[in-house]
Amino acid sequence: MKKATIVKALAVCLFFLQTPAIAQTYQKGYAKTKGRLTQEGSVIPGKSLDSVFVQIKGGNAFYSKSNGMFEFPITSQTFSLKTVEKEDYVLADPDVLSRAYSYSSNKIILSFEKRSVQDHDRWQNERKLRKHAQDQLRIKEREYDSLLALHKMSEEEHAKALQKLYSDSDNDIPFIKNLALHYSKIDFDYANDFERQICTFILNGELTKADSMLNSKGNLTIRFMRWNMDREELINDSYHKFEICKLRHDNDSAAYFIGMRACLDTLNVDWQLEAGDYISNFTTDYNTAYTFYDRALRMAKMRFGDQSVEAASVMVGLVRFHERLGEYKVAMDHAGRTLSILEALPDKDDALAQQCYENMALVYDEMGDTLNAQCYYTRSLAICENLYGEIHTKTATSYHNLGAFFVQRSHYDKALDYFQKSNKTYSALNDTISEGMASNYEGMAVVFKNLSEYDTASYYINRAIEINRTLFGENHPYIANNYYNLGSLYLDKASNYDEALKYFNLATDINKKTLGEHHPDVGMCYNSIGLVYKKKAEYEKALEYFRKALDTYSKVFEDDHYHFIAVYHNMGQMYSDLYLYNHNVHEEDAVHYIEEAVNNHIKALNISLSALGEKHNTTARCYDNLGQDYLKIGSYELALENALKALSIRDAIYNDKNNIDIASSYYNIANIYYKQGNLSNAIEYLEQCGHILDNIYKDDEDEYRAYLKFSLGTIYREQGDLTKAIEFVEESIRMLVKIVPENHPELQRFLNVLEEMKTELNDQ
Repeated sequence: MKKATIVKALAVCLFFLQTPAIAQTYQKGYAKTKGRLTQEGSVIPGKSLDSVFVQIKGGNAFYSKSNGMFEFPITSQTFSLKTVEKEDYVLADPDVLSRAYSYSSNKIILSFEKRSVQDHDRWQNERKLRKHAQDQLRIKEREYDSLLALHKMSEEEHAKALQKLYSDSDNDIPFIKNLALHYSKIDFDYANDFERQICTFILNGELTKADSMLNSKGNLTIRFMRWNMDREELINDSYHKFEICKLRHDNDSAAYFIGMRACLDTLNVDWQLEAGDYISNFTTDYNTAYTFYDRALRMAKMRFGDQSVEAASVMVGLVRFHERLGEYKVAMDHAGRTLSILEALPDKDDALAQQCYENMALVYDEMGDTLNAQCYYTRSLAICENLYGEIHTKTATSYHNLGAFFVQRSHYDKALDYFQKSNKTYSALNDTISEGMASNYEGMAVVFKNLSEYDTASYYINRAIEINRTLFGENHPYIANNYYNLGSLYLDKASNYDEALKYFNLATDINKKTLGEHHPDVGMCYNSIGLVYKKKAEYEKALEYFRKALDTYSKVFEDDHYHFIAVYHNMGQMYSDLYLYNHNVHEEDAVHYIEEAVNNHIKALNISLSALGEKHNTTARCYDNLGQDYLKIGSYELALENALKALSIRDAIYNDKNNIDIASSYYNIANIYYKQGNLSNAIEYLEQCGHILDNIYKDDEDEYRAYLKFSLGTIYREQGDLTKAIEFVEESIRMLVKIVPENHPELQRFLNVLEEMKTELNDQ
């Protein structure tokens, strides 16, 4: 649907709500279990609940009676619920606590459900929606492939269509989660037959039937223009049209209908925010998105005041909006205004503050300000613990976020602690078979992999696989991702290269079946398979897979996409290895190899500068690679220039200097100084590298220390202390032999140097 049509339709005059006068002294209510929807669309009716504790903000507290009924005196035009609790039950729709109510002769309905039943409903809904999404993806792929085969679509058009399809598919995941949660909250006792049938069709993936039912009422846009239509019916129908369009990946039409619902009640601040969020996330029509955000803010201020919770809530949404556009200064300005409002409120709104802190942490993280990012992640967690307690999904999520944050900074003890806390929380919630639990296990696996504790890492990846298998079956992208991570783990263990290939190939096969031949995840697998062959010194095979990865990426991405960086990096390293280790080639071939290494590393650097910017560790790594290339051919000035650039970037982006990337920079710079003959500087940088490694690793059985010991050995050799030199080189070989295969060129180089040293010592 054209954007001009969307904007025109959404510009229709708006409805305004009127607040009824209080007609009675008491507001009545009813507490019950929710009515649940069966697979066939019938309803399992709810039952009344007694002893439900209800507390009104600024008012009385009371319990529901044996028949589920309750009532309380009204003292103002509007009121809110502060606490609603029932032992062993959860609110089906927790949003009732954030709503502002006006007096009504109708009862307030409070729907509850057993936690296990609520979780079951949510997961069942999500599995059905995910299955339909995968089916739709396959259908679209076959359609595009047919158009290409019939020459009705060019290669370029085919690649762009697939790129958009896969991007939409990735973006569907949070929508599907939210939709599954939305349907699990509904009390179907109060839905009419039409509404129940529509929901059943949507959940079962029968979108054509759902759409046909809605269309039987007439064109929704025309109905929208007729002011005598039932507004509640239009609201429900427009939202269902939004759901159907979104599940079909028709984002423009989905944006139109979510916007239509917002225009049906412009005083509903939440709906304006939801429309703004969706349009900014799934279309490029940022002006229309901002229109909804702006209206939400104006309505919030008009209805509730400039310093209200509602106004602050909108500004939290604007933080997200401007963060997505990269307008970090504006985002932080809205965050600051939000916090100033919240601090001035007589009743603290900790839930909104937590959301604001979490968004601020994200902005600071993207800006590279790790100190502030950590500060606000921590504040967000503190509120979760205080507001919800340790046993809550929001708290579990906050623990996981901090765990992931510390993994990126190489603070493995802290990361592990937070992942374990998150898992402990899920266990206490009886939610051990969940995506959150699986994500924590994967995070823990990364920690132990980086600590070279491979068996423990393998254990946790397999735990993640067990959970995801239970939730999604064997042939699912999540399982492919688990296999990929398992392959990456074995890639670090030389004796298990065959296992690495096994799991990378399994991941490739699943991704091809579920995502298609030209999906980026398939390209990622090809790149890693190439890396395995590179480490095995099977260079022709490695080059074959690197080229496959480039070919896959080129079908879905522009040439300057950051996915290309890893492939060009690996190809550069491969040619660098060929230059270093292949001694049986002519000089012109050797020159060709180092030229190819430099060319590929420059390609990676240029893409990184364009896609990620100067202050990014990937950019630093590219400078490091070039420094190593120039070192190999004796261009020491250029080597040192690039290596120092890498260290400067890492010093700027990492507040904590106990980081493996900074250690790597020190090591590379030390090698350059050694080659220049500046042994004192070489020793200084190697010692700094060693201090960092001591702080990161629990033992000395790792590749980094092996190279460090070897380098120290070569320096002592240069200084004439052959006994000490041999001692360090022997120690480095003892470590390296556990990490690389017996025929690996690097191990052979270490052994050759050791023999040379022993010969020199014997000749003395």
